[in-house]
Amino acid sequence: MVKNSVWRPSNWVTHAYVEKILKEYLETPQIRLLQMDLKPATLNGENYASVMSRIYVKYVLSPDDTEPEERFLILKSPFENDHVVAEIFKAYKTCEIEMVMYERILPKLLALLGTTKLYARTLKVDYDHSAIIFEDLSANGGYILADRLKGLDEKHIFMILKKLAKFHAAAAVLNKSTEGSLEKFNYGMFNKHTDKNAPLFEHMFEVCARYSGSCPQLGKYYQEKLRKLIPYIVEKGRDAYEKKDREFRQNLYGKKRLQNNAIKLLPYFDARGLLDVPC
Repeated sequence: MVKNSVWRPSNWVTHAYVEKILKEYLETPQIRLLQMDLKPATLNGENYASVMSRIYVKYVLSPDDTEPEERFLILKSPFENDHVVAEIFKAYKTCEIEMVMYERILPKLLALLGTTKLYARTLKVDYDHSAIIFEDLSANGGYILADRLKGLDEKHIFMILKKLAKFHAAAAVLNKSTEGSLEKFNYGMFNKHTDKNAPLFEHMFEVCARYSGSCPQLGKYYQEKLRKLIPYIVEKGRDAYEKKDREFRQNLYGKKRLQNNAIKLLPYFDARGLLDVPC
């Protein structure tokens, strides 16, 4: 079991709630949920933009069925016990945009790419609770999360870049064919709508400045340079993301890292190939 001392189960994730989702997703109204277990899916500090829970379910497809089926699901839900964090992410429309992405945008990108899989199957996009329920790739698909400390070999790096290029190309085509419909999602870390994350970036630059001062390879020069940049970091970041003439723009849904803590692209791989999961 994953150890997470701050994780708390959501009281709305009930037996009846999960059973209804299974019935709708599998299009089998006679499904009866026999068992459900809810546990944390990430360790302390691994996810700062949402709460990740793993749901184990055992069910039968009909009352006469004697062979129960098992399935693991991942529930991504907002912070409900920390109102300060919740308000920050509300300003960035984090949950709202991600739900629209999974329900409307990513399926369109998948259709453009044909057989290329981009993300885990989505069982439910729940606007009432700002939550999404996915298939659990680690339990159901045989995929594993790459080790961020060991990194990846050249083969897997090229697989990642190839999939990322397809994602970007499909997003560019979709945005053009829908007259810039993706541009309304410009609520990244730096945007013109809010700067509630400003203290975070200012603090990080102060930490980097202190480290530079203690590092012989960098020294006082870079320490002072970084400190002088602190009052302007949000302004410069916002300017970098603003649309400019003659620029090629497309949907950048997340960052490409091996270990991810927010709304980003997670690379999973197995012997059959790589799957990029925006999560």
